[in-house]
Amino acid sequence: MQQRLEIKEDIIRHVILNSIRMYNKKFRDKYGAMVICTEGYKNWRKEYYPQYKFKRKTSRQASDIDWAEAFRIINLVTEEIKEYMPWYVMTVHTCEADDTIAHIALSTTEFGPVSYTHLTLPTSDLV
Repeated sequence: MQQRLEIKEDIIRHVILNSIRMYNKKFRDKYGAMVICTEGYKNWRKEYYPQYKFKRKTSRQASDIDWAEAFRIINLVTEEIKEYMPWYVMTVHTCEADDTIAHIALSTTEFGPVSYTHLTLPTSDLV
């Protein structure tokens, strides 16, 4: 039986909230309100292409990290942010955060043509 690394909820919460706070402080004066886009459930791409990101499942199974627990904590913190924090959180079920970000970038016109948008991403998917 594979031994899993212990995941501490308070540390994950601290890392998530401190990262968001840092980005908010760094960019809010120039770009205004922050919108946090999160992953939805049951990605639509898997319906059309079942092998989509299939290697991640294998990697997670071989990992020392208890991914079910990590995702449980991340989802809990996301719900806490939605309920208790002043930031906007968007989750579109069946979509990845990248899909939501792309939709916002293509459809947001309420700020006018001189509005500035800044994307901060943990990956380089949209860069």
